[in-house]
Amino acid sequence: MGPVTNLAGETVSLHDQAGQVLATTTTGVDGSYQFSDLPAGAYTFTLWTPSGYANATPALVSATVPLGGLSGPGFGLSTSSISGVVFADANNDDI
Repeated sequence: MGPVTNLAGETVSLHDQAGQVLATTTTGVDGSYQFSDLPAGAYTFTLWTPSGYANATPALVSATVPLGGLSGPGFGLSTSSISGVVFADANNDDI
């Protein structure tokens, strides 16, 4: 795994089993998020992928939250690059 930079200000939503949005929050300066005062049960967490990034992990994660709480799930975002060569094709043969 390469270097990791925690991202602040990213939106994470909490959904119930019916898909209804229960709450939305933004990540803190350390990339963390929290939903408090939840009853134990099954939930879906969704990361809203910001412009300029692609998902390195699933953007939608289901989890069962036990009575004591749950740490996670985490989300990964990545950027990509592309490179090539620009050349004059004097004989028009694409090589």
